[in-house]
Amino acid sequence: MSLAQAGTATARDDRDDDEAPIDPARRSALLQDCSGMVVSRLSGAIAEALKKVGDDLTALALRNRDPAAQQALLDAVTLVRRHHADIEVRFREMFADIFARRIHGDDDGPSDAPAGGLALVDDSVIEEKIAIDRIIQRARSKLDPDEVLGIRARLGFLAAGDWFDEDNHPAAPEAVFEALRRTLAQLNAEAGVRDALLDAIEPHVSSNLGAIYTSVNERLRSNHVLPRIRPQVVTAKAQARRAKAAQPPLPAQDSAAPAPVLAPAADPAIEAVPAGEDPFALLAARLADGTTPARFAAARLLANPARFGAGKTPPAVESGLLDSLHAIQAGCGESGAGGPRLLDEMLEKGRTMGSPLDQLTVEIVSLVFDHLYADRRLPDTVKQQLLRLQVVAVKAALIDRSFFASRRHPMRRLLDEICRAASDPDADVGPDSALVGGVAEIVDWLLASFESDLSVFEDAAMRLDLLLSIESQRRMERDAALARQAERLEALALAQERARAEIRARAGESAPAFMVDFLDRSWYRVMAMLRVEDGEEAWRDALACVDALVWSVQPKESSEIPRLASLLPKLIAELNRGLARAGVDKSDQERFFNELLKRHGEVIQRAKAGAAGPASHPPAFAQPAEPPREAVASRPAEPPVSPEIARQLGDLRRGDTLELLEPDGARRRLRISWVSPTRRLFVLTRHPEVARPVERAELARWLATGRVRLADAETAIERTIATIAAGKVGPAA
Repeated sequence: MSLAQAGTATARDDRDDDEAPIDPARRSALLQDCSGMVVSRLSGAIAEALKKVGDDLTALALRNRDPAAQQALLDAVTLVRRHHADIEVRFREMFADIFARRIHGDDDGPSDAPAGGLALVDDSVIEEKIAIDRIIQRARSKLDPDEVLGIRARLGFLAAGDWFDEDNHPAAPEAVFEALRRTLAQLNAEAGVRDALLDAIEPHVSSNLGAIYTSVNERLRSNHVLPRIRPQVVTAKAQARRAKAAQPPLPAQDSAAPAPVLAPAADPAIEAVPAGEDPFALLAARLADGTTPARFAAARLLANPARFGAGKTPPAVESGLLDSLHAIQAGCGESGAGGPRLLDEMLEKGRTMGSPLDQLTVEIVSLVFDHLYADRRLPDTVKQQLLRLQVVAVKAALIDRSFFASRRHPMRRLLDEICRAASDPDADVGPDSALVGGVAEIVDWLLASFESDLSVFEDAAMRLDLLLSIESQRRMERDAALARQAERLEALALAQERARAEIRARAGESAPAFMVDFLDRSWYRVMAMLRVEDGEEAWRDALACVDALVWSVQPKESSEIPRLASLLPKLIAELNRGLARAGVDKSDQERFFNELLKRHGEVIQRAKAGAAGPASHPPAFAQPAEPPREAVASRPAEPPVSPEIARQLGDLRRGDTLELLEPDGARRRLRISWVSPTRRLFVLTRHPEVARPVERAELARWLATGRVRLADAETAIERTIATIAAGKVGPAA
């Protein structure tokens, strides 16, 4: 039996109802949908890459001093230019074939591999394989492990019921570069040319593959395919199905050999517990052997909620070990110590005074704290306090061994709540903050109070709730200030859009270009500011300025010159006041007024010469006209987004945490602190320095490209226990 990943939510036994069987027709439709998405988007990425790599390869060739390498680069450029379309088509067909074969478990590996048995391999073949492996590793290192895990689990769930291996899932970098390698081999490209092209294409593949994984995971999550990836035990029979599909049949004499499983291998005698037998009794017996598989199996069993719901009780902790841990805890309370020395002491006590299961429990708790210490989501100030709780956590896990399996375990719930609060991007976790100081006080109290009664953690949770309510009040005050700023920002943006619409409608085609430019670059800002800060009356006055300004440069009859002369001083004064208030650049103002003065002089000269057109009627400056009917007050339509992105935008709520991929490759966690009523503006924050307004269109682009994603709601403890149970990290032998 081995460990795979599957989706879970809450249910009676801490497992999800989302893992209900999927009928074959829907399973097939989802696989076809995902296949089409991956093949289409990856083929598009390759097509775009081929347009760009020619220049990259040429530049490399010019810098390279090795004649052979330089020639290979130039040959690669020639190949791309001559066979651009052919490479696109062949790659699409090749990758689609590999994808389908891997889905069904019958990918036969490289097409030019020896057909059975051993064969001598040319050095050039080995060198090419090493080069391709290096490229694949580089591509894999740039992928988000969580997204890779999702692809492996969800596609595996649809295809065969258990997850794919990391290098063998249908959309793995290995599959992509194998398709490219085969494509180039069909075009008779030499090995050096293939290596050069693959090396140049890799950055383009890597930058798109992560976004493709995100899209596939979101699609499957939205279709209730493992909405959350959680550990679950999978029988060896399920693993054997995949092994049988992917490998030739074993000879008859080897039919009893164990099926390949995910490393580390589990001991089937422990995981495949016969019906009616006590799994903990069998586990204790095998742990006495001290074998590594047995220890990994024990870690899995301790993390499996089903075992704890089977009515069997794990052995009690050795009393001598518990007494020694009491003494260690008392020393921690006096000195505030925690860290490697404390851990070594507890591990030694477990080895010398506890049963094999006690020793294993101590070791796994230590691994949990190792992971917490390495978790980049948790601030160092809180990690320091958590480390002080190691001895308390060890005692709690020994007294109630469901610590690893149940989120309802009192100690685990407390740790979860502390980690959740500390990993909030908006939490104040400075050394002198109220949150960190309060957590330190709770830790002090636990070290002084906890002996064997787990109800003490309920009291600690109440203390933490009170502390978090104070922190919540601080955040509410900050959020209220942010909301006021954001509301003003959105109102200003809407007012600017309406101002521009009004300007376009009033200026029409008759206004001179310099005036339209001024109104559209500067005056619209004045109008919006007046509307937001001073209200409708100031807005109407600003509109009247537009009407008067446009009228002032229209052709006049000589009888209209006195009217123009009486209007201009007040108009110029109003314009100057508005521009100064809005902070419009002085040089821009000066250029505009110089041009306006020149145009007014021309209008007056023509009127005196009798060259005016039909008489115009100046607007009543103090009583502005109503806006023309054709004025468009609504904001322009936003760029269309896909139904899936629209759904994601609609699901975002205040308080959600997003992970944003920054240009330097780092992921930064930000909290949604405010969402406008129109859902047009989102304010993302991180204490204390970030308060970032993001418009809906920009956020939609980030979601579509994978630059931003909703952070996993899973806590640090859940992630850590899942990792240990998955066999990626295990107790020392």
